[in-house]
Amino acid sequence: MNNQFIPLYYAQKEGLLNFSEFKAYHRFQPKEIKTLSFEDVISSISSVIKMEHGVKAMFEDGTAIYVGFDGSYVRYNKLGQKQISRKVGSLTGMSFQNFHVYIFVYGKAISLERFVAVCRDIINDTLAVNYSDLTANVMEGSGSLETADYLNIPYNLDFDNIEWCSKSKNAAHGQKIKKLFEITGHVYRFSAEDAELDRLMRCGNHKMIADYCENNLFKVR
Repeated sequence: MNNQFIPLYYAQKEGLLNFSEFKAYHRFQPKEIKTLSFEDVISSISSVIKMEHGVKAMFEDGTAIYVGFDGSYVRYNKLGQKQISRKVGSLTGMSFQNFHVYIFVYGKAISLERFVAVCRDIINDTLAVNYSDLTANVMEGSGSLETADYLNIPYNLDFDNIEWCSKSKNAAHGQKIKKLFEITGHVYRFSAEDAELDRLMRCGNHKMIADYCENNLFKVR
């Protein structure tokens, strides 16, 4: 496919693009507002590498951002020098909204889990056409500092602990993970799209819920 132009019908039909197609498609979309969209920020990334404990995104202007799976954050200038180095709980270069941690990329506030999730997509070379209706869900609940504290689990943004889902599914997931903790006494990693777990929780049979979790879900603690 011609890298200079990605027709709208293609993006709508396929629903997924590789990274080159994603960048070309969004660069040709009309810009009605001056503020950058999430897609604009992603299009400014040149490459991403997964490291042992996090991801590092290199941008086309020569800067780079590292986000650790433990919530650490490093910003590099064009010379490769560290400008900011922080961990969850510090204030400089980060902000907190509804107990979620955000960093600023070209002035755009992006949650740590959202940044890591899209970096995973870039590495896998499979991106959504548009991310506006998608939320990055941390499947064991640690994306919310309040929930992580309630469950007594560490911040964990590893690839296998993040998924994309709708905003409503994400909100429901946060409630369900606390309810499961009350029922079972354990913290489980589960998808916001787990239909069988939804069915069992609607039935309200605690033993069946506990058995399902024990036999089918990853136990965090």
